[in-house]
Amino acid sequence: MRPITAVLAGLLAMAMVGVLAPTAHAYATFGGHKLTYGINNQHYWLDTSAANSHTAAITDGVGLWNATQDTWAWYTRTSTKSSSRLDFYRRSTESGVYCAATQMYVDTRAVDPRDTNWWWAKVTIDPAFHNTDSCGAISHRKGIIAHEQGHAMGLAHTSNSGTLMYTGISGTSVNAPTQDDRNGIIALYGRRS
Repeated sequence: MRPITAVLAGLLAMAMVGVLAPTAHAYATFGGHKLTYGINNQHYWLDTSAANSHTAAITDGVGLWNATQDTWAWYTRTSTKSSSRLDFYRRSTESGVYCAATQMYVDTRAVDPRDTNWWWAKVTIDPAFHNTDSCGAISHRKGIIAHEQGHAMGLAHTSNSGTLMYTGISGTSVNAPTQDDRNGIIALYGRRS
């Protein structure tokens, strides 16, 4: 009788661990915080500083998220800044070592995405973006734009080098949202059917 009790206790303990263990994901979010207005039928805007040299990479990068069939991501370009939820500028990034960086805002106030939802995001593209040594080949630049848009929609960096949101995106061959990246967006906004 004791061996059966021990086996049952062991099975119960394993079942409890399976129920109580946190679910592991290959994506990361900012604590579930996201763009307040959703990601469907949104607009992006290009400052002249970005439009003069980065239009193709931005259009192609945004198009990578638009092409996902299972997410609600759909952004179109606008010439009206006030209707945009994703703005692109060409300026030196804060540290000068990133190809691009994203900052979230509520109205005109920069916010920490780990603390709150946001109304819009600004992507700053560093002048080094065209430097193939630091930011990758031309074909990789659209992936960097898609990576920054991933932040704007609520995805954080991952340590998984097989995802678009990998911390070292410029050092990976991933140039488009993977299923793991899309699963993160689906977790935040739901699946498009």
